[in-house]
Amino acid sequence: MIAEICDYAAEYSGNFISSLLNLAQKARSDLKMETLFVFPKESENKQWIKLIDQSGFKVVFVDRNSSLRDQKKFFRELAEKYGIKLMHTHFVKFDIPVLQASKKSNLHVIWHVHNDLTHNNVKQRVKDFIKFRIMSKNVDKIICVSEPVKQNLIKRGSSPDKTIAVKNGID
Repeated sequence: MIAEICDYAAEYSGNFISSLLNLAQKARSDLKMETLFVFPKESENKQWIKLIDQSGFKVVFVDRNSSLRDQKKFFRELAEKYGIKLMHTHFVKFDIPVLQASKKSNLHVIWHVHNDLTHNNVKQRVKDFIKFRIMSKNVDKIICVSEPVKQNLIKRGSSPDKTIAVKNGID
């Protein structure tokens, strides 16, 4: 089982939901692996959630405002309940609790960075350094949506060996 963990609650599905569904369908047909989608509770009544349901995939919701500790527990229990082998996070919000949930398990973790993290704020730059230089050592891969985003993450401490650029597809 693969878990696509997304901090996404926009009104529109855009290319993002379409891409996730295509990836899940490919995993189902080619790898014989099911996909579980995890979104914040704020997305529960969005039209695109119905599209995911109609495609035959399970969706669960996480409280994006809960504590880091509660999120870690949520993701650990989710992995155990559904037999998840890979957690693929999107939009950075759940990167750290998912990574913490994967400790002492055979759970693989991929972080997917969808935006350029160019901050001039010193506090945020220090946080990014700790996250990408130290914590990301326990992540299997970091996927970036473009080469400039990849280079920016490497400057912020991400390992060049783990960081790859995969351009977004277009509907």
